[in-house]
Order: sequence, then C-alpha cells, then structure tokens
Amino acid sequence: MKTISQKLLAIWLRYGLHLTVHKITELVLGVVIFSTTVTAVLTVLPAHHKVHSPQIAAPLITPKPATKPVVRHPTPQVIAPVSQPPVAIIPKPVPPTPTLVKEPQAVPVSEPSPGASIKKLVPATPTEPIPTTGTSPGTTPPAPSSSSATTPTTSTGQPASASGGYYSTNWAGYAATTGKFTTVSGSWTVPKVTGNNSTTSGDATWVGIGGLSGTDLIQTGTFNTVAPDGTVSTFAFYELLPASSLEIRSLAVHSGDSMLANISEQSNNQWSISITDTTTGQNYTTIVAYNSAHSSAEWIEEDPSYQDGSLVPLDTFDHVTFSTGDTTMNGSLNNISASKASPIRLVDANNKPVITPSVLINSGNSYWATHN
Repeated sequence: MKTISQKLLAIWLRYGLHLTVHKITELVLGVVIFSTTVTAVLTVLPAHHKVHSPQIAAPLITPKPATKPVVRHPTPQVIAPVSQPPVAIIPKPVPPTPTLVKEPQAVPVSEPSPGASIKKLVPATPTEPIPTTGTSPGTTPPAPSSSSATTPTTSTGQPASASGGYYSTNWAGYAATTGKFTTVSGSWTVPKVTGNNSTTSGDATWVGIGGLSGTDLIQTGTFNTVAPDGTVSTFAFYELLPASSLEIRSLAVHSGDSMLANISEQSNNQWSISITDTTTGQNYTTIVAYNSAHSSAEWIEEDPSYQDGSLVPLDTFDHVTFSTGDTTMNGSLNNISASKASPIRLVDANNKPVITPSVLINSGNSYWATHN
C-alpha cells in the first residue's frame, strides 16, 4: 500500500511540474511578442507623424507702400472738349439687280416667219418677158449681165432698175453664186411699213449664205409684221434652215433703225452671227454649229411665209437701201459687184413685179429695192 501511494504521488508531482513549465513558457513568449510589437510601433509612429504633420508657413511681412507727396493745384484745370469731325455715314453698296438675259425664241408656228429658201427661181434676161413658170432650187442660174461703167438713173434721180438675173416669188435683191462663200455682211435701214387693213402682212430684210441652189441657209436680219388693225411689230432674227427662225429678244428694233449684220465661218462648220442696231448701239452675237454648202451669198428683201410654206401678204413700204455689202468668196473679200452677184426681182402670183432691185451703186456695194 505504501508503495502504490508513493507512485501516485510521484506521478502527480511530475504532472504538476510539467504544467508549471508550460505556463511559464507561454508567459515568457507573450512577454517577448508584446515587447517586440511595442518596439516596432514606437519606431514607425515618429516617421509617420513627421510625414503627415501640417507645415506651418512663416508669416508674410507686407511692406508698407512708400508715401507719395501730394501735389495740390490751387485751381482745378478745365480741359476744353476736343471737337470731333462728324463721322461720315457711308451707305453699303447695293448689288445691281441681275438683268434677265432674253434668249432667242422660236417664232410661233401660227406667225409669219422669214427665211424660206427661194421659191420659183427663174433665170431672166434684159429683154425676155416675165416667165409664167418657175424652176426648183438647185438650178444653176446664168451669169449676170455686164454692168455699165456709169450708174443709170430714173427721171427722179433714183438708180434705175436692174435687169437680168432671176425672178422669184419670195426674194428680191442680189445673190452671188460663183464660188465658195464663208462670210457675208451688209447694212440697211429697217423699212417703214403699212398693212392692208384686212390680213396680217409682213416683210424681212437680211443677209445670208446658202438657200439659192439648195436647202441649207444661214441668215440674220430684221422682220416686220403688220396686224389687220395696222399695229406694226419689228424684231431682229436669225435662222438656220431647216430649223425655225429665232426672234432675238434682247434687241429692241424699230422701223427706221439702221442695222449692220455679219455672218462669218470661224472654223469648219462653226459660224459667228452678229447683228447690231447702230441707231441704239445694241448688239447680239452668237456662235452656232451649222453644216453649210457655202454655195451662195445674199442681200435680200423677202416676202415671208407661214410654217406650211404659204406666203404672207407683203406689206407696203417705199424702198429698202442695202449698203456696205461684202462677202468672202474663195478666200478673198469682195463687194456685191466684185462677187459677180446677180439681181433678183420678186413677182406675184400673176408674174407681175412687186419688188425690183436697182442697179448697183456706190462702187458696187449698195442697191435700192423699190416696192412697185
């Protein structure tokens, strides 16, 4: 029994000693860890406090401004106002009102129109009577009769009527046919006309190339129409057959105005058409493309027609004077006489003369066309 009790006591003492050593070890380790942590915290806090502590700026010392001496005037100075010149008011420029360009317009189908090819072209001789039948365009007319060295005149002093050449039912004037023609020009006075008090009547005055022996014709001139009530309308035109004639609306033409017209081939089939009202100074010029046979040049007073080919009753006028008539034939510039142009007399349906050209005057570049 004593032995067992001693053994139990020994076991309890060993267990107690082991537990005591364990507690002491935990206590020592806790002290060491606490001591290390405190040391680390004490080391970091001063640095952190130094970085994030607010900086106190040094106080600014503002210097006192220097005292300026005060200058006192015994009497206030009165400054006279400066007189300024009045400011000129410059009006703003007003842009000009654009001018509407009046483009040429086709003559209505219902209205008379100048420029048909010659009708019933018939050769004539000085002694032959007026023929009763005509030939179609394309017939080669005879050469004109030779002219006298002096200009024959009538008893009134006017140039005598031309003989020979052609007869036609719608053209009167002169036409040249013996060459290749690339320009034509002429001037005239727009005739003063009257009507017949019953129907529309008219007349046309122009220069042109072609239309005598073929269907091609390029021309420009002036045109009169007289209404049944006697109202006269006058305008400038140009025409490229077979197209309709075009009224040049930008020219305001009146009876009695002096006109100057020119047609010129600038290059192959490119033509310049120019017509000027020298009384008013107005001009119209255009460039057109046209295939011409260059077969003739004309200076014509015409009885116009409707689109169906029927002739308009011719109005009544005293006479028309052509002057400065020229043409370029085979590359050389010639007047009407030098181009060997032939006269054309206009006859009515009964083959009676209606418009008769005079012999050439003024060195061969002018003629009269008299209404019979």
